[in-house]
Amino acid sequence: MGRRNRRGRSPNISLYDAAIYRINALEANVVRAMCPVEDLKPEDFLEWLLPPDVLAKLRAAWPHVQNKTGNDTTDTTRELDFACGKVCFSIDYGALKCLVPDDELVVPHYVNTRMVEYVESIGAITKQYEKLRKIVWHFSRNTITPGAAKHYWPTLQPLLPEDHPFHKVTGDRHRAHALPYTIAEHLREAPEIVAKGLLCGGIVMPRSANSPVGIQINLGQSHSLFPDHAK
Repeated sequence: MGRRNRRGRSPNISLYDAAIYRINALEANVVRAMCPVEDLKPEDFLEWLLPPDVLAKLRAAWPHVQNKTGNDTTDTTRELDFACGKVCFSIDYGALKCLVPDDELVVPHYVNTRMVEYVESIGAITKQYEKLRKIVWHFSRNTITPGAAKHYWPTLQPLLPEDHPFHKVTGDRHRAHALPYTIAEHLREAPEIVAKGLLCGGIVMPRSANSPVGIQINLGQSHSLFPDHAK
């Protein structure tokens, strides 16, 4: 939904593409478990992102338009600045009975600390799982063998399918590889990040249909905030 795409993956990602999918699934389940919308409603996001007079006019005009489905009623905001980085919201305005506003009209009310803290809490989780994706991208770009991957990151096991060569490596067979400092730091944190993710729902990607509001931070993983919302 919207105009922006997720960050592109490495062209040599094939050996570890399953790990990327499962990392994304872990992150989605952690966000679902640790950042529930609780008392928030999709309409609250509109009231937070748009000035009251603008929102009132867009809602008032809604009954008078003909095309109320499809791409004409959905949009992705421009990148908005938060402490956690650049944030985009994907919004199905049609589901919320509102016309699509011009980009420059979308201005978050940063004084609403409840909404800002909610966004930042998702950003903190995204930052952790971005570390795992960076490890995988590094392995792919540098053609790290399954043996070397198992040596450097043994807890990668649950993030790969059962028939992956990673699981068949025995002994200490690996190709020596000098790890950049940041990747080495991410590898030290990886076991705890993966373990917490497995405790929050595992590696099955949660259902995300019918969500009128989504969030994407630093062009990373997208999250549906209201997956059970009925139009």
